[in-house]
Amino acid sequence: MPPYTRTFIAVHFTPEIVANLEGIAQKLRASLGKHNKINWVQAQNIHLTLQFLGDVSPPGLEELAFGLSRAFVDTCPFEIELRGVGCFPTPTKPRVIWVGMHTGRQSVAALQQCVHAVTAPLGFIPEQRPFNPHVTLGRVKWFNDSKNLLAFFEKNADLGAGKCQIQAIHLMGSKLTPAGARYTVLDSFELGI
Repeated sequence: MPPYTRTFIAVHFTPEIVANLEGIAQKLRASLGKHNKINWVQAQNIHLTLQFLGDVSPPGLEELAFGLSRAFVDTCPFEIELRGVGCFPTPTKPRVIWVGMHTGRQSVAALQQCVHAVTAPLGFIPEQRPFNPHVTLGRVKWFNDSKNLLAFFEKNADLGAGKCQIQAIHLMGSKLTPAGARYTVLDSFELGI
């Protein structure tokens, strides 16, 4: 049996945006205290997922790379702004804490549709929930601090991480380790090329 790679397709951000997102996560950690178990995303792993694909064989990766290399020729680079902190599903029972996308949502949704046009014919099922572009800061294991989380959201409703140009899409590999996930760029695809 060939080795499989846990795979997803993502957008990356500039180092400045990543640093700003890490700063927001640090503010949240300080605000929430120690009575919660949240796995905070390491700065080098911060991204926006367009589609999670799961385990993919080497021939499958080749097919994906070939399809993705042609998928974005008609898509120009565009600007996004990350702003607003929230969580899924609710502040009383958070599972994911995130920073939202203030501008560029439609352009990112169009990118996701381009990705689905490549992945669906290869047998990858698109997510059935509506696409809500966001950057995950932390995944909640257990939580006991809704009051402080709500207070943080209210106080920082318009907290932003900045603007940047999206110029490429990345095919990513993910390896789960005891220290957390390690992501590797398997291939990159520039927009408009």
